Amino acid sequence: VWMLEGARWELGANVMIQPGLDLSLGANAVLRVEANSYFSADVTLYAKTSVTIGAGSMIGQRVLIMDYDGHPLVPAATS
Repeated sequence: VWMLEGARWELGANVMIQPGLDLSLGANAVLRVEANSYFSADVTLYAKTSVTIGAGSMIGQRVLIMDYDGHPLVPAATS
């Protein structure tokens, strides 16, 4: 688990997380996991701003969830 300043996670009731969760939250990012959700082994979750996992979600092994891709969609104009 890696969290920058102001980041937080909110877990609902009956959330199950198997070993190997790789969690990174950016500054002031929020991860919400609603009730009765399940994370299988070796899940990677990166939130730069906000990620919400809905109630009753089942996340399989080796899934990657991100709210950004690390680069802009349109390259900066060059002069």
